[in-house]
Amino acid sequence: MNYIIVSLESRGALIASKDGIHYHTPPSAEVKSTIGAGESMFAGIIYGLKENESPQNILKWGVACGTAATMQEGTDLAQLDNINAVFKMINDGVL
Repeated sequence: MNYIIVSLESRGALIASKDGIHYHTPPSAEVKSTIGAGESMFAGIIYGLKENESPQNILKWGVACGTAATMQEGTDLAQLDNINAVFKMINDGVL
């Protein structure tokens, strides 16, 4: 399947496919640095694709990884526990 994914930075992201368009906003998090957030979002999207996730979950993984990256100081990478916590918040609709 083909996808178009657009990052809206702090406002979230959207994914478009033949199944429609889905949008997710990131949950509230203390932003310590935005360095690497876009790259981390891309990594989450790749993970979702690799795991054959639905378009909605592909986007959730991307937003979760991007958000988790902003929770780290400087150039530190996102921590797995933060990624999983943010993914759960997105899944539960916690903003």
